[in-house]
Amino acid sequence: MSTTQDIESFTGSGWKECSAFIQRVRAVAWKEGKLRDPDWVADFASLYFSDDALAWYCRLSSDVQENWPKLQAALVDRWSPSGGDPSELRNVPVAAAAPSTNVNGKINHPEHWIIKALVTGKQEALYVELESSGNLCTPTNSAEKALRFRLNSQSNPQFFECTDRQPFSWLATHWFQETPDLSRNSIHYARLTAVDCDSLKSPAGFSGPFQLSTCRIAGSGEVTFLWRNGTTETPLTAFTTGTKLTLASDGEAFGKKYPGETPVKLIIQNVN
Repeated sequence: MSTTQDIESFTGSGWKECSAFIQRVRAVAWKEGKLRDPDWVADFASLYFSDDALAWYCRLSSDVQENWPKLQAALVDRWSPSGGDPSELRNVPVAAAAPSTNVNGKINHPEHWIIKALVTGKQEALYVELESSGNLCTPTNSAEKALRFRLNSQSNPQFFECTDRQPFSWLATHWFQETPDLSRNSIHYARLTAVDCDSLKSPAGFSGPFQLSTCRIAGSGEVTFLWRNGTTETPLTAFTTGTKLTLASDGEAFGKKYPGETPVKLIIQNVN
């Protein structure tokens, strides 16, 4: 294969090496016209595990080894800061542990998705886009402007991979408050952003913690974002002012404090 010189063996030294390995595998698959062939990409990637990474790979189940979206999610789970690597948690003060994803319905992982926002009391649908500055996710009236995602609905945890972003990035949840209160009657809130997998820094500029976004997706397609702290899982309620998209731990308390914020139901929508 003409593109194998682009790949170096992945040894398992840390997230920086892992993210570079994922990017190189994807780049080769794209050059070969195989990016949408999960079995081919998984077989190709399997040739370049060594040392600790090879030992880890050999312990994976065959269904993960043989399917690239599942293998990619397993790599992220194991080596990203939200997978719990203590040496690389400086930029993610509260890390996301593996959520109990609950995906009922036929959502196929190779497909591409956007998030529709249904505003309470309004007929018009909005969509989630990344604002022009690239810092925060905001509502848009145009499905064409919506941020595209790839999901691995059969993996655990489930991340939102931003497929139309360069460099490669994931959706992340970032708290505005430095020490967010997730208890009942809290009015603290978070925003959605896209985290560059190389820098692992949130562009939101907030002082609070952030982590790669995880969620539950119901059979209806409704998305509930979660905040993970150890074994504790907190569902977040989505709101919008029409120009901002906000996540709150106590939707009732937040809505009373900020009457200009309207609850929204987030729905995953296929765009293939």
